[in-house]
Amino acid sequence: MAVFGLVHGAWHGAWCWESLAAQLKERGHRSVAVDLPSEDPEAGPREYAQAVTNSLHGIGEPVILVGHSLGGLTIAGVSALRPVAHTVYLCALVPVAGKSWGDTFLREPAMDAGFGRDHFDPVEPGGTLVNAAGAASFLYNECPPDVAQAAVKRLRPQMYGITQQPQLDFPTTPSTYISARHDRLVLPAWSRASVEAQLPHASWVEIDGDHSPMLGRPNELADLLAAIPV
Repeated sequence: MAVFGLVHGAWHGAWCWESLAAQLKERGHRSVAVDLPSEDPEAGPREYAQAVTNSLHGIGEPVILVGHSLGGLTIAGVSALRPVAHTVYLCALVPVAGKSWGDTFLREPAMDAGFGRDHFDPVEPGGTLVNAAGAASFLYNECPPDVAQAAVKRLRPQMYGITQQPQLDFPTTPSTYISARHDRLVLPAWSRASVEAQLPHASWVEIDGDHSPMLGRPNELADLLAAIPV
């Protein structure tokens, strides 16, 4: 049995992992999902990593961390605070130890397929909340309609200390990057370039679907995760 720490991305919460967690349980694995301090404008990499570490308190088994989208900036930091067997970047941003993502992310090729101001609403102080049109086009463009509609109702604001503050000095851990072929928010070409530049030791895996495989393709994703050696 493996233990999976499931770390959500921007605008989401622990709820987004419910279907995947059920599939992992069917395969004999345990999972722990946590709500990150996304709405706290002061919270940065340390606070996010500490929230995940706290959720895993008392777990002695090897932990595989799965970070979706913005959650990729948190899973590496957790490895600076506790032992981590493997980090999985799911359609995710890739951090650089000791530096902020805002200073280190690749600007070429383009990260997204035109995600802009029409697709989110500003939230004070300095945050955003993706709107229904943005979610339909960039988060859930291949999810079943009922799944997408239910997800939109549960989205919440995201503040950006996590991208603006320096990352923890995290160690290198065995890693896998899972890219979705029809992801429009974190394009596969950008993901591939980021992995080659900043995560060269990682295994590369492609999956069908959009930016949110844990919602649209939980069975296929669970199979991939369950195959990771610990």
